[in-house]
Amino acid sequence: MSSNNPPRPLWVRTPIGEHTIRHTLWMGERQTPFFVDEAKVRAHYSNGHRIGLWGSGMGEEVRRRDGGTYRIAGFLGGFDRITLAKHRAEQRAMGD
Repeated sequence: MSSNNPPRPLWVRTPIGEHTIRHTLWMGERQTPFFVDEAKVRAHYSNGHRIGLWGSGMGEEVRRRDGGTYRIAGFLGGFDRITLAKHRAEQRAMGD
């Protein structure tokens, strides 16, 4: 039986260095391209913001040495509170 209930968001918290925490968004059983980086020191800030929302593969296209290309993570916004960044990521993951 199917349902109108959307998949439940799950945030996975991973330290990525001594001063930064990455929060990765999963919706149901699948990982989304959205993640939030939370920096403790200014050197690790996201475009001047302590908390940054990113999207894997949503940034500019970069050429590889073998002639191929790939897309880097795109910066989707800076926030003052982690809850606001996570909420925006969840909205985007569900199609706004």
